[in-house]
Amino acid sequence: MADLWPFEPISSVTESLEWLTDVIRTVSKEQRISMRKQPRQELSCTYHLSPAQLGRAKAMAQAYAAKRFLVPLWPEWHAVGVLSAGATSLPKNEYNPMYSAGQSVLIWQSDTLWEVKEITSASNPYSQITLQSGLANSYTRAVVVPLREGSFAQEFSVEREARPYSVATARFRIIVSNDFSTRATGLYLGSAPQYRSRRVVTDRALTSVGIRESYRHELDVLDSELGDFAVVQLRTQPDQSSQVSWIAKTAQERWDLLYWLHSRKGRWKSFWVPSWNKDVTLAHAIDAADTTLRIADIGIRELASFPIDLMLQTREG
Repeated sequence: MADLWPFEPISSVTESLEWLTDVIRTVSKEQRISMRKQPRQELSCTYHLSPAQLGRAKAMAQAYAAKRFLVPLWPEWHAVGVLSAGATSLPKNEYNPMYSAGQSVLIWQSDTLWEVKEITSASNPYSQITLQSGLANSYTRAVVVPLREGSFAQEFSVEREARPYSVATARFRIIVSNDFSTRATGLYLGSAPQYRSRRVVTDRALTSVGIRESYRHELDVLDSELGDFAVVQLRTQPDQSSQVSWIAKTAQERWDLLYWLHSRKGRWKSFWVPSWNKDVTLAHAIDAADTTLRIADIGIRELASFPIDLMLQTREG
């Protein structure tokens, strides 16, 4: 039997993707070099385990501590229901590209009733998975989950209190993740407008759960620690960081978003995203041919670093 972490997490799983970019900076310019083709993928999971499950989980955690084992990608699971022993094909979510020939798939009903099979083909548009051999067990409420080889990214931890279950947490690092950088289509890339040779993300869903921003200048502080000190600004433009959130309402929107993230490869490829704040207010109506905008005075002339890029949006969107 394959080495597998068979426990199903509760609620949501936090998935993180990490690329590696070498950023070479000068006073006014920078060059970015992508160092990692495929992102490093980590899954953070929380479990409610019965005493028997906890006993098995502790034994597995100790045995697997320095080993590689199969990790279910629970965010990609889908229900298939009844399956008979000997079946050599599985129905598959048509929007899920995580299955391909040569990879492993988990057929799971519980942490004690499951099996791992190798995939020989996954039909296009992904409606069926063909297995190398027939199922050994029968299932009444099976789910299918893609598998990847992984390891523990941190220690397996458990909180035991006066209740019939224990709360356990585990974080897994996937050894080889998928590269979807060439699949980016749809709202986030294929049909997105361009400005100065870069794509513009115009999806207002970004603001649904708030945006967090920070602004800083890279500085060098010269301090003898005897009295006064000097501060030298190292770059002409400030660094701005924004933390935004998307809400994908359908499976296709979720995959479009994931493809777009892969196409950016972390900090490698730049793009435009509006602040979605009414930073300036027009003081005069504008026409289509106008090249000058009159705005309410907010101190831009004295304080801002030029050039400034603005997005104009009509009341009709």
